[in-house]
Amino acid sequence: MNLGPDASICPGGNITLDAGDHGTGTTYSWSTGATTRTINVTTAGNYSVTVTKDGCSGNDDKNISLKSQPVVNLGPDASICPGGNITLDAGDHGTGTTYSWSTGATTRTINVTLPGTIA
Repeated sequence: MNLGPDASICPGGNITLDAGDHGTGTTYSWSTGATTRTINVTTAGNYSVTVTKDGCSGNDDKNISLKSQPVVNLGPDASICPGGNITLDAGDHGTGTTYSWSTGATTRTINVTLPGTIA
């Protein structure tokens, strides 16, 4: 019986914990009170399950933590002159960060030359 390594979820996210298919006659007892093979977890905490089949039991637990949400601050609204530009920087949020601008750009910074709302 193995729920795998501890895991993290983003705020508002979820993860499914699966105790595995142990065949007919298996019972599942989760620390949440659930009695199904799988549970959907949306909050941080330690989750455990006991699996019983043919009078024998095994158990495991898994800690779920919340990842911190990146804070993005593009600064106050700004104006540009015709023919001018401004660079917007979403900030360095470390390895593994991806960026998705409303313009379709996927870089940390974008150069804006036209008026409008950019997110």
